[in-house]
Amino acid sequence: MAVRLLPQYEADDAPLTAAQMRQIRKRAPQGKKQSVRSSLLEVAPA
Repeated sequence: MAVRLLPQYEADDAPLTAAQMRQIRKRAPQGKKQSVRSSLLEVAPA
């Protein structure tokens, strides 16, 4: 059902930029643990 109702986008295999990682860290809920597992994500140099 979601495939029919939601817009479909092409897959993006590009790594996240440093700016994107900063935005993710800024918007992530702030709890006791405040880290992003960068080892799971490839980060492109800015």
